[in-house]
Amino acid sequence: MKPDGDVMRSDPASAPPLRRQFQDEGFEFGRLLLLGSAYRGLTDAGEILRALDDVADGDHESWIAAFSSLAGRLRAQADASLGNGHLTSARSAYLRASSYFATASAASPGSEDPSRFTTLWEKHRDAWDAAVDLFDPPVERIEIPYDGTVLHGYFFHPRSGSATDAGPRPTIILNNGSDGPVTDMVKYGAAAAVERGWNALTFDGPGQNAALHRQKLYFRPDWEAVITP
Repeated sequence: MKPDGDVMRSDPASAPPLRRQFQDEGFEFGRLLLLGSAYRGLTDAGEILRALDDVADGDHESWIAAFSSLAGRLRAQADASLGNGHLTSARSAYLRASSYFATASAASPGSEDPSRFTTLWEKHRDAWDAAVDLFDPPVERIEIPYDGTVLHGYFFHPRSGSATDAGPRPTIILNNGSDGPVTDMVKYGAAAAVERGWNALTFDGPGQNAALHRQKLYFRPDWEAVITP
């Protein structure tokens, strides 16, 4: 309260800008994406801030080293938790490992070893699939017929007992970007959908994730030929 009893109101235009850590646009974008993922448990803010201490602005090797090392430690923790029957802890560590492997993969093109774009992506997807097996309710792996082959994806179901159980549930199709991992689709809509009794579906189209790395399918301009199936 101001001394005269009036409520103080902040002026958004006068608020200081968000402080940057990196001048490199890609690094700053990656930093914000990682921090935003903590809301859904896909990352941890403390882990991110500690890893970023070891990253030099614009140095791809330092980014890859910091996050692939963190991801590797978490993958080992997840495996140990799973072996001891601690399923919630295992799922959490697998998800975070998946996110960190993904950001290391995304920094690999143009680095000293561009092949890590695929090898680190494979580690990301392996950790994600390990987490998928521990979701409750289960996440269903799906295959979508497409142009003589299939596109791989995931179907998220809400818990039973939701308000939509009386009839068909609405289903949202989450269409990813060029290099976004499947974990991005969790935070950008899948988790919110199932919380509200909706189904959610995400998939790897040509040029994306498994379709690119494993099937060598590349982007096409007529995306209606992809989304329609």
